[in-house]
Amino acid sequence: MVDKGESRPDPDALLRDVTREEKRQERGCLRVFFGMCPGVGKTYAMLEKGGYLRGQGVDVVIGVVETHGRAETEKLAAALPQVPLAIIPYRGTELREMDLDAILARKPELVLVDELAHSNAPGSRHPKRYQDVEELLDAGIDVYTTLNVQHVAGRADLVTQITGAPMRETVPDSFLDQAEQIELIDLSPPDLLRRLSEGKVYLGDRAERAAANFFREEHLTALRELALRFTAETVDNQLRAQRTLTLRKRPWHTTERLLVAVSSSPYSARLIRATRRKAYAIGAPWLALYVDTGEAAQGEARERLLNNLALATELGAEVIHTQDRSVASAIRRMAEEHNVTQIVMGRPDRRFFRDLFAGGTILDQLVGETSEIDIHVVRQERRPQYRGFHPRLPALVSRPAAYLWSLAMLTAVALVCQALLPWLGYRAVGIILLCAVMGLGTMAGLGPTIAGAAFCSLIWNYFFIPPLFTLTVNAPEDLMMCLAFFPAACITGLLAARIHRQEKDLIGRERRASALYAFSQSLAEAGNAEKIAACAYESLQRLFGLKTAILLKGINDHLSRTPLGGPDLSIAVKDIAVAAWCLKNRRRAGQGTETLASAGCLCLPLLGRNECMGVLMLFPPPGFRLDPEQEALLDTLVSNLGMAFEREAFAMRSKDAEVPRPS
Repeated sequence: MVDKGESRPDPDALLRDVTREEKRQERGCLRVFFGMCPGVGKTYAMLEKGGYLRGQGVDVVIGVVETHGRAETEKLAAALPQVPLAIIPYRGTELREMDLDAILARKPELVLVDELAHSNAPGSRHPKRYQDVEELLDAGIDVYTTLNVQHVAGRADLVTQITGAPMRETVPDSFLDQAEQIELIDLSPPDLLRRLSEGKVYLGDRAERAAANFFREEHLTALRELALRFTAETVDNQLRAQRTLTLRKRPWHTTERLLVAVSSSPYSARLIRATRRKAYAIGAPWLALYVDTGEAAQGEARERLLNNLALATELGAEVIHTQDRSVASAIRRMAEEHNVTQIVMGRPDRRFFRDLFAGGTILDQLVGETSEIDIHVVRQERRPQYRGFHPRLPALVSRPAAYLWSLAMLTAVALVCQALLPWLGYRAVGIILLCAVMGLGTMAGLGPTIAGAAFCSLIWNYFFIPPLFTLTVNAPEDLMMCLAFFPAACITGLLAARIHRQEKDLIGRERRASALYAFSQSLAEAGNAEKIAACAYESLQRLFGLKTAILLKGINDHLSRTPLGGPDLSIAVKDIAVAAWCLKNRRRAGQGTETLASAGCLCLPLLGRNECMGVLMLFPPPGFRLDPEQEALLDTLVSNLGMAFEREAFAMRSKDAEVPRPS
């Protein structure tokens, strides 16, 4: 039986989305006019929208706008009120910047802020303009702003590879996550080049230099694709949040997303690679799902399972771990939660009795119940086989004390029944003993319960059923009652075992949630990188019992040789090389992976939203492997740790760039 509660949405995701919506209601709304490069018309579109809203009675002002001498843009800007720019003296000259204090004092409903990625003049309150916008939003003021794709921190490296021009001014992806709307201002490369030649983008020699370097058609085409993809990803994230808030289960096929189920089967590796090829061909994200049914894999099967999960991680899948007694139900539930459009499967072997009671194989169940999701069956090197009847019985062995306690309890019940026999009759005594066996099944294991059923059947037959003190049974209904003790004991014991197993799973989830909460709290309270590393070392040591080291990225993006957080640890040169590869390629490496597996350490990249901050090194004993639950917990901890180091780095850079305002 599948717990109906399992079909509910992830409560953590629901809480996160609700919290985000509440924050948006308390703060001002941010709208970004987004483009592939200068000249596509972002500022014009922003001013045009501002003029329309002013005509509707909205209090709109210009905080700062750069017209670059374009007549159409200057005409629109002249029709709107503008807060005078602040004059900041710097090295004998005067620089003009947006006057943040004047805007906050005026408190308009909407302010237009051009060039979000701009760096403010030294002496400004904030080093970056997006930080000024952040303060405006916190004050409840709506902001319209403009941004090019090359200034998105997560895309800056790609733009540099495409154009060869380094991007010095960027906006963190986390800031753009706050945007209520990102509106793409699109223009084809030929039209943009025509505008450039007509002097509508840059004037004079600057236009000629731009056409010869940055504004090449191949560059513009690649930048346009980046802008389109970024906008599509943003809209997809908003769509998933809306599906969570509205509790919608049916998938929306607005974008492709693939899922493959991973198990200990030797054929899972082929399915993983096939899913990766298909996802790469269509440019879609993909998920690898492991369903824990409560039947722990042992020996070679466990090793294959861990290798399959590691392979999925290496190939770029988002690995998901869930628990469910029904694999088909878990696949269907996770597909609904993650808006999956395609499921990749192999052809499963058939088991007559299991398939009879489950409604067919896993493939049959998914095809019959997921009509809105495409299911791809990957060919295998062998034909599916009919496998024999292999019942999985729970262990019948318990501690001797459990058997003695069970027999003592049933003996006490039998003695009470013997005293009440003249008033109850022997058949009522049989019902009482049957109830005692069922009650025993909820407290003891299956073995003591079955032993208790045999004990009660013999006692009832020998001491209560006429003729007394014999094992002879004359009435058919008495014989049926004697036999009924055994199925009642088995059913009660199995149900109780399932309940205990679910209780154990809930306790495990609670412990993991508590560990994550405590880890997040300690990271939030840490004031610098050393304290963050110390918190991480303490938590990882307590949860996994492994030696750890944290190496952060230093000058020129080279890995530091001095570990943080824990006691002095001598790191071999070979392990340093593994960590350097991990930092450069942003992928795990070392022991237990397919990359540099002979190393004595396991290296995991500390990824933030925009860059890799360093490497976490674990030093497990030879042959040690984390189970899937531990892998999922470790990935979450590493993700939080990378974000914490990135926040600390941003704070330090902002502090270094900040110049005290003259008194």
